Amino acid sequence: MKLIMVRHGQTEINKEGRIQGRSDYPLNHRGIKDAQKAAEVLIKNVKNIDIFISSPSKRAYETTQIILDKYGYNKTITKDPNFYERHFGPYEGKLVADTFPITKNLPGYEINQEIQKRVYDGVMNLYNKYKGNTVLVGCHSHTIKAILTVFAADKYNYNSILLNGAILILDVQEDNIKLIQVLNNTIEPQY
Repeated sequence: MKLIMVRHGQTEINKEGRIQGRSDYPLNHRGIKDAQKAAEVLIKNVKNIDIFISSPSKRAYETTQIILDKYGYNKTITKDPNFYERHFGPYEGKLVADTFPITKNLPGYEINQEIQKRVYDGVMNLYNKYKGNTVLVGCHSHTIKAILTVFAADKYNYNSILLNGAILILDVQEDNIKLIQVLNNTIEPQY
């Protein structure tokens, strides 16, 4: 299965430099443009997308809808809670600059192993259902990093930069996930 993971466009909370987590905000004006640009980049690089999946959050769903519309498809988007953003618990709404790196796992904070398992299970559910298809998932920074930190750990961690509208193309097999291409982003490992 070819898996395309797209980070949602910008929201006002992103613009303010705050941790969004499970808080549900729509795209702002720039976020709509981020999603439109992601769609344009995808159209140039991926001929066909068979299945559209989204995190249930507004920002991810709106991003996925913009991409679907740009392709001109008459398809439905399935919401899958496995692709929600990390639950940051008490850190949500706080400034990223004041909070990261997070050193305490406070109650309500979804630890790395939990998000990695949740997202991996979601990816494998898609693989088992849509083998041989190209699947797009509109999701979030830490959702994508949950895969990268396991299957491309030599290059990426949770501090790696992943811009709004970034696109990752992955090859998913029964026993492996391989990063094929990064589009619409400059991800720089930060250790």
